[in-house]
Amino acid sequence: MIPQLIMPVNTKNQLNWLYGLKPSRVKLGLDRTAKLLAAVGNPHLKFKSIHITGSTGKGSVAAMLESILRQADLKTGLYTSPHLFNFNERVRVNNQEISDQALAVLVDEIKAAMTGHQIDATFHEFTTVLAFLHFARQQVDIAVIEVCMGGRLDTTNVITPLVSIITNISLDHTNYLGNTRQQIAREKGGIIKPGVPLVTNELDPAIRAIFSKICHQNKSDLHYAPDLVNIKPLKSNLSQQTFYLNDLLLNLPLLGPHQLDNSATALAAIQLLKKSDLKISAGAIQAGLAQVSWPGRLQVVSTKPLIIVDAGHNAKSTQVLRDFIIANMPSRDILVLAKKIDKDIKPALDLLVPLFKRVIVTEGVFQPLPASDLARAVAKQHNNVEIIKNPQAATRHALKSIKKNHGLLITGSLYMIPESLRVLNVIY
Repeated sequence: MIPQLIMPVNTKNQLNWLYGLKPSRVKLGLDRTAKLLAAVGNPHLKFKSIHITGSTGKGSVAAMLESILRQADLKTGLYTSPHLFNFNERVRVNNQEISDQALAVLVDEIKAAMTGHQIDATFHEFTTVLAFLHFARQQVDIAVIEVCMGGRLDTTNVITPLVSIITNISLDHTNYLGNTRQQIAREKGGIIKPGVPLVTNELDPAIRAIFSKICHQNKSDLHYAPDLVNIKPLKSNLSQQTFYLNDLLLNLPLLGPHQLDNSATALAAIQLLKKSDLKISAGAIQAGLAQVSWPGRLQVVSTKPLIIVDAGHNAKSTQVLRDFIIANMPSRDILVLAKKIDKDIKPALDLLVPLFKRVIVTEGVFQPLPASDLARAVAKQHNNVEIIKNPQAATRHALKSIKKNHGLLITGSLYMIPESLRVLNVIY
């Protein structure tokens, strides 16, 4: 038999069509996803899964879990959103991004199923089906699935996982999920399934009570991460932090005390998974955490000068970033700041802007708050503000001004971070 020649594939047309599906308003609900999954053979029923939601930390927890499970010799799937550099990052098997070849085939196949069954899918619905179909065909042992937005009506909420995880609750996507933390908690609590245990690291008793009620209704066990795992910090620097899990010494390259909380959540879920038929050794936990990568989140690009990039955008993540900057950046010289148009700018204005000598305002590549609008807000409390709309140009301009003992922070929008990293990764 003559082997089939696989030609290079350009997925630009498929991706342009896929991005064109994204409506001006998000369509919440599960009916279209379920219909499209049925049209392609219900792939979500063919692999085990873990389901993760929360206001912050869900991506980090997903990355930790995937890394540990992969080190346990399990074939893993990982579905996250949004991406940093390219769409393929959203769908990974054994930490390898989906290939352009596989992506092109799946887009065309699912597109044909939409047409044949007259299903009008949105971007997130289509992408979720694509991920699940890829995982099924790759015969993954277990997939770590991050919710796209919310929980109850999110496109991923068609799975029945081994464990459900809710990291924490804060105000986010209020135009879709509710105006209070309690309302948002009920929406995110919608991922809790009958008989499936829930792990959370949420501290607020009122929010915990909401989760407890939903778990009781579903006859699901509720576990608080600190009750399952005992973490003791040992030391930290600008490359990693070290801590004990009981007597097990662990190294984590993700920075900030909040990542220890995320580690506790991931490790609590691991404890529950070990009660199933999954074999996860202490060595797999050590290797998995030591090798985890989640770029753009408190990422130290350089130490001389000290350059940090962080995609945090809500009040809680901004407070975490402020605390880290105060503790680790003695010379705070330049802040490069952008915001998405639907995000609250007040946390950055109150907590970050006053820390720096200069502020360069720029824009991300998707739905940015106009730099002129952001600059006007910043100028009300800072007298050294520049506007450079192009984020790569803004990053280059900042680099020209800093010396080895200076500090540079680039933050505010996930859609600006990759543009800055494209510049920084060439230099550092």
